[in-house]
Amino acid sequence: MGIFKTTLLGRAIPIVWIKGKDSYSIAKKGAMKSWLPENPIFYLDSSGIQFYALPVLPEYLDSVSLPKIESYKNSQNGEGPLADMPEWVNTFINLETGEVSNTGGNDSSKWIAAKRETNTMPQWAGSSWYYLRYTDSQNTEIPFSKDIADSWCPVNVYAGADHATAHLIYARFWHKVMYDAKMVSSIEPFDRLEFLGYILASDGTKISKRKGGDLRPDDIIAKVGADAFRLYEMFIGPFEKAIPWKEDGPVGTKRFVERVWKIGNRLSESDSVTTPNSKNLCTKQLKKLAKILKPLSSTQQLHK
Repeated sequence: MGIFKTTLLGRAIPIVWIKGKDSYSIAKKGAMKSWLPENPIFYLDSSGIQFYALPVLPEYLDSVSLPKIESYKNSQNGEGPLADMPEWVNTFINLETGEVSNTGGNDSSKWIAAKRETNTMPQWAGSSWYYLRYTDSQNTEIPFSKDIADSWCPVNVYAGADHATAHLIYARFWHKVMYDAKMVSSIEPFDRLEFLGYILASDGTKISKRKGGDLRPDDIIAKVGADAFRLYEMFIGPFEKAIPWKEDGPVGTKRFVERVWKIGNRLSESDSVTTPNSKNLCTKQLKKLAKILKPLSSTQQLHK
């Protein structure tokens, strides 16, 4: 159910929508007064009409109980499946008491038409298990195959401490529910948590659109290419540190990529790539890379 946090203890409650600011002003004088946010929540429909959100008070929560439906496919206009059920969407609310009813009451000065919110799931409902869907994205019968998901998961690294108190908590909760339902074999969705450092503006301040210091990846890619851009991000500094962006940095990695490309072309044109010396060189480089990456394996583990 669509919700907002009210001024009363920050509590989140379901809402209905009413038409017009005048009706909203009347509601502010009734039983819903202490539940309304300081700034009204409203939207404009295609005709420019304003619809305002009103809370459904605790004593009337039964009036927004979700009905049983035959299909969970989106409606034709892209909304949730409840949007195709006008007998549920359309209702009435008493502006004085806050009561919600499908039939309304006799006093038309207090009862006005309202619409129940059809968006019943927050964004976490999808983003909390997207990593499992990625493993079997073409499956049209079930969300994902357990065998396929088990072959890929758990995810090796969860990067980003700024998500640790939001998305990470939801993802772990959903995953543990699916574990109890025997949909996955791992009790944790991610092996470990990495604290990812921010990329700062060139002057060391946090990048901000408001200050006009934001970086557009498309602009950088157009200048140096995607490979050079990715390479610079990978080697800009320690993984967990905040590092200022350098405008000429990707130019250097572009030159490096071009040199590697030329060497690769020369090797592909000769047989030297298959010689014992070249194989030994590749082995040494792989061992060196493994040594560089080893510190990542000893970082923070998620509790089992």
